Amino acid sequence: MSERERLFFGTALDVEAAAIVASRQASLGRRDLPLRLVPEGNLHLTLRFIGDSRVLDRERKLAGIDKLALPGAFDVTLQGWGAFPKARSAKVIWIGVSDPAGGLQRLHEITERAAVQAGFPSEDRPYSPHLTVARLRFPHDVRQALEVAEEISLKVTVSRCTLFKSVLRGGHPLYEPTCSYLLSGHESLRTSRP
Repeated sequence: MSERERLFFGTALDVEAAAIVASRQASLGRRDLPLRLVPEGNLHLTLRFIGDSRVLDRERKLAGIDKLALPGAFDVTLQGWGAFPKARSAKVIWIGVSDPAGGLQRLHEITERAAVQAGFPSEDRPYSPHLTVARLRFPHDVRQALEVAEEISLKVTVSRCTLFKSVLRGGHPLYEPTCSYLLSGHESLRTSRP
């Protein structure tokens, strides 16, 4: 029986953008809330969650995305705070994403096709790009925390689409890239890691 792993397609923030987000994220921790802040090195925009998968399935996923032309690099803007499912009983705090060129939606559609071609069920919810910055173990009212959180409006360049593996270690998972595609605007350039 093959080893299992938990996978998702996403794009990581570059080091500078992650540091800026982390500094704003810290303003949430000043409230009396049981927050688990997402570590700076884990900050990413999810494109398509895959979930549990056998290691051998990974190659089928990659084959599906390798045949598709990815868009060129594009900019998005991180701005505004929000919470899921709603601010008065939140389990997740996020920063919004403005994607005027529709690049994230296009990447989501490409990774969705790759996942379905690999045998995973199609997503049943519309894609809603956001940057998760904190989680709460139990629902809490975070309206006041969001009102006083430091404002953010940060332009970020999306230049890669990456298949990540979640490695559980201690309190936070480590998101390890298994394969990354440069967004060149032509055929994808793939760099792999075992």
